[in-house]
Amino acid sequence: MTHQNRFPVACYALILSASTTCNTSPQAKEVKYLKLGQEQMAKKDYARAALEFRNAAQAMPRDAEPIYQLGLAHLQGSNLADAIGAFRKAIELNPKHSGAQLKLAELMAASRNKQLVDQAAVQLRAIIAASPGDLEASDALAIAELELGKPEDAARRLEESLQKFPAHLQSSVALARIKLGRKDFAAAGRGLAKAVASAPQSAQAALALGQLYVMRREPGKAEPQIRRVYPNRKGIVAHPGDRKP
Repeated sequence: MTHQNRFPVACYALILSASTTCNTSPQAKEVKYLKLGQEQMAKKDYARAALEFRNAAQAMPRDAEPIYQLGLAHLQGSNLADAIGAFRKAIELNPKHSGAQLKLAELMAASRNKQLVDQAAVQLRAIIAASPGDLEASDALAIAELELGKPEDAARRLEESLQKFPAHLQSSVALARIKLGRKDFAAAGRGLAKAVASAPQSAQAALALGQLYVMRREPGKAEPQIRRVYPNRKGIVAHPGDRKP
């Protein structure tokens, strides 16, 4: 084949490649960008993850999933206002998107605004009715009940969750905090110690147990738990009553 014959073939290949790229379906683009976004989330690069999820949303603007994932990226990046906006938009696109419903309800339950907490409780009860085994929704509802001045209901809900799923960390920590609020340090300690044993890598459980020991004026027990979370910390904060005059 001569040089003159090869040139048109090369041009044709380039045109064919460009045509194939242009004909990539919106669904395929969405899948690609969602995958890239999840990879950035795993790296904890939430800003880049958000960019990829926006690209996915541009490819499929009527699909709620990219917007929901964008909300998660904002939430992990502590951008609460944008996270709330994204979850609301996802629900507008798909009123049955349970993930967006749950995350929005969780944020409302933690808002300390009674009206929002009331709304969150209603939404969370609906989620639990549809998915009785949803532990995340059950924990969020317990938080809402606690904010609404119903600690007994919250404690009972968490205890029921732990009866079914004894190793569920979030329920254990939440229940221990309720016990602390009641000054029941012994019960809180037992619950947190069990949580640490069931999830030895959990910083949340270790820190909560360490803080409990500080409140109980047991710095010797508190220090190893707190050092698991802050290994470079020089010391722990002792209870004010332990300070020498």
